[in-house]
Amino acid sequence: MEFKEWVELWYNAVRHPRSTFKKQKNKANYEDGAVNIISESVISQVLAVVSTWALVLIITNFVGISIEELISQAAQRGNLFLGGVDLELVPINIVINFVVALIIGIVSWFVFGWIAYKISLWFQGKGNLKTQLYLVSLYSPGFAVLWWFPILLMNAGLFLGLGGRNILAMVGGMGVAIILLILVLIYQIYCFVYALVETHNYSAGTGLGVCLIGSLIIGAIVFGLMMVGFLIGFGLLNPGITPFG
Repeated sequence: MEFKEWVELWYNAVRHPRSTFKKQKNKANYEDGAVNIISESVISQVLAVVSTWALVLIITNFVGISIEELISQAAQRGNLFLGGVDLELVPINIVINFVVALIIGIVSWFVFGWIAYKISLWFQGKGNLKTQLYLVSLYSPGFAVLWWFPILLMNAGLFLGLGGRNILAMVGGMGVAIILLILVLIYQIYCFVYALVETHNYSAGTGLGVCLIGSLIIGAIVFGLMMVGFLIGFGLLNPGITPFG
């Protein structure tokens, strides 16, 4: 497909998910699914870099200080968001973040999809993993853009609130961002549920149940990995001492 056709497909998957899933179900393949997930990672990273530095430049001009002064003030006030930034390492960090986001995107797409697929089989799901992964991938690039709006507002609020320059703007920006984050999350769950419904031919209620059970399993796995990481890190930093007494 040409690039324009890819963009139209991503748009339709977000704007009209149920009808798009029906049309695309028989076209499912792993290759196009992977392209969609890679595109999601590229879009999210590009938007993150451009929006973050655009905000920095706009706000530093607005308050009349340089980027270096802004970072210095943030460090003095204990702001971890900007205080630890090293401008010389920014290009390297961008590349590292992109590679990490790409790996996490592909791995999580497959692993989380496999978990949802196995749970679907418990509920008499009739579809296959290929179709499910493909349908889920269709709306992923579009949501990379939708998630960008509340995150942009959140970043704007954080920047404006640095040093107490505009606390009201910070609170307002964060409040609106949280509301938008919740709305985007709900709509993404809706798309995911109907991707499962189209794949496995069961009810939306069953699809929502699969989503909730899968979330609990994934949450438990993530928590377990975090605890293992904590124990390993604690052991390396404090040899001979147990973390819980």
